[in-house]
Amino acid sequence: MKTETQKISYYAILEKGETGLGVIFPDVPGCISYGDDIEDAKIMGTEALSLHFDDFDSATDILPPKLWNGSIETIPNEFSNINIADIVLISIQLP
Repeated sequence: MKTETQKISYYAILEKGETGLGVIFPDVPGCISYGDDIEDAKIMGTEALSLHFDDFDSATDILPPKLWNGSIETIPNEFSNINIADIVLISIQLP
């Protein structure tokens, strides 16, 4: 019997660093990554989000609420002083 998977999406901030881009998910505390350029940061961010939810059980676990809409105008205060390169929506399939 085939099990249906759930697709989830969270916005990520790509932060300019000295040699690449940090990846921060404001709505998923502790989920961070790093990439050499924007494309690499998106790939690494997708991997980080997948690993973060690797043991997710939809029967017992609760997804972090999506509080931020990805707009620069509504960026959470704790991220307002970083050097933003881009804001991207990253989607994964839950296990």
